[in-house]
Amino acid sequence: MNWNGFIATFYLFFLKKGSVCILDYY
Repeated sequence: MNWNGFIATFYLFFLKKGSVCILDYY
């Protein structure tokens, strides 16, 4: 299992979800 790819995907997903929450907040 490629942990670097898994972490990168999870991190990007978290950033995208966070950005969506921020945009929804504003």
